[in-house]
Amino acid sequence: MAKKTFDLRALAPERPTVNDFQGNPHTVKLPDDFGLTDYARLMDLHKKFANITQVSIETLTVESAEEAEDTLAELLLMIVPTLPEGDKAQMSFRVKMQLIEWWMGEIAPQGKVEAAQEAPQTPTPSTS
Repeated sequence: MAKKTFDLRALAPERPTVNDFQGNPHTVKLPDDFGLTDYARLMDLHKKFANITQVSIETLTVESAEEAEDTLAELLLMIVPTLPEGDKAQMSFRVKMQLIEWWMGEIAPQGKVEAAQEAPQTPTPSTS
């Protein structure tokens, strides 16, 4: 009797990575990887991040700086959860911002587009 197999690996988009300071790759999460609640949290943090980039140095306060650092730390944890704490501690605020900007500008939209493009190519059960 023929066995039918549905291979979920065929649906998974290629995963981008971030290399840590030791050169070890860490998988970057795509928007579709998040559940509904985490996705809502991600979008809230995204809005906060957008506001952070609009703050001028003249209006910067200790409170707004702490909020900016907390927001970046949360985003970083959600996007690259396996990045070692030591590496995150070594990263400057600007480097963290650049990583988040890279994710928002290139990875997040790409992940959605790839997923949409792959949907029609859903594998059909094969006999083996």
